[in-house]
Amino acid sequence: MAIAILSDESCRDRPIYVRVSCCRDNNSYCWYVIEEKPWGAESSSLSLSSSSAQSSSSSDNEEEDGNNVIRACKSESDLTRLISIPYSELRYNSSLDGNNDILDCESESDTIRRISIPDSNLRYNSLAVLDSHIYLIGGDIDTEKNEDEKNIGYRHLKLGKSSQWQFGGGNLSYEQYGVAAVGHDGSIYSVGCNQYRLSPDTGILEKLPLPPPLNRGSNPDVLCESHLLALTKEKLFIYMNLGPDDSNIMVSYDLGTKQWDDCYPYFSGKWSTGVVLYNDRYLFSFGSQAPMSPAVTARRKPVRLVVPGVYVFDIQERRWLDEPVKGLRTDGTVLPYCFETHDYEAIPDDYNCGPLYSPYLLQIGKQNDHKLALLWECQYEHPDPSVAQCLLIWSKFILNPAPSSSDPIPPFYASSLTTGRCALDEWTDELFSCAAGL
Repeated sequence: MAIAILSDESCRDRPIYVRVSCCRDNNSYCWYVIEEKPWGAESSSLSLSSSSAQSSSSSDNEEEDGNNVIRACKSESDLTRLISIPYSELRYNSSLDGNNDILDCESESDTIRRISIPDSNLRYNSLAVLDSHIYLIGGDIDTEKNEDEKNIGYRHLKLGKSSQWQFGGGNLSYEQYGVAAVGHDGSIYSVGCNQYRLSPDTGILEKLPLPPPLNRGSNPDVLCESHLLALTKEKLFIYMNLGPDDSNIMVSYDLGTKQWDDCYPYFSGKWSTGVVLYNDRYLFSFGSQAPMSPAVTARRKPVRLVVPGVYVFDIQERRWLDEPVKGLRTDGTVLPYCFETHDYEAIPDDYNCGPLYSPYLLQIGKQNDHKLALLWECQYEHPDPSVAQCLLIWSKFILNPAPSSSDPIPPFYASSLTTGRCALDEWTDELFSCAAGL
């Protein structure tokens, strides 16, 4: 009997490319990549440090308790214990000009390093990584830098030393947001004030028809901020914050018929680009709150607990499942912490409706498409209060239906693999976009 042996590289996680805004220089960005540590000598020393952590624990192979996080090893049968380090004990990276590209971070299995990417004078563009190229689609020209660029429909750059941006796609100055999705045919779909399809092979950037409800208005040229929710083999899902009481409207675009459909329920919150699994049936997205609860920013709402999480949309039934994916902690180490709203009739303009962060959810498994990573950010408490510094938090896990479930629509459970936190360079202030390499 022949036995297929997978190479080390084919089993490794996809790298995660991170773009962070920097407030030291106006409208500049820092780039990082999160990579899985090698499995050779480095992993041997890693096992030793894990063993010492285990020996100091009161018991082995337990469920989550306190600040301890159970972590599956490479074999997915053995368990090691990752001891969470308090924020005050994290080493912060003190300079953008340091010679060491590897940043200090808290993670047993990953490293994070700076990567040298030429500055782009475009803001608010979507990001995709495909075939060792970084794509930035759309955007708003930074006129403060006095650069006269033409043909800025998109930019792409081959990862490597001395790379420079290449331009194409015509003149597109509209803002785009977050992650761009790569389709099964290799096309890249970007969403923002308009929606676009980019063919990397031909360089053609095609504008999609105006989605409802915008095409029902009196002004067909009106721009509205939209966000990518998911891309299946047949449909593109986006959402817009145009519903009643600050809720969202979901619409889908059929890639075959090129028609929009908006027969979906209103929902609330800020959402990541999602991952679609189980034969394009279930859409998983990292959201700031339960989707069917009142919007946190609504002018009138009951006092309630707001629970961020990875929630599930049943595409076939056109509805959100009641419960989030289980197994992901909401204490600020994996997911953002839960918080309670207030019953304000009129919310002041400066009222902070809970924690501010950008949610991201990515497929990172090369052999297992159920292996995911979630990322978000908050502000690190720098010793100098006047210095901004972004704290990046990520978690990797395997997603599966809950065992022994007899429900037609089973609940889903995340088996945690590892977590990571890193105080990025000084003067970083916001996670702008990120994407997994394909």
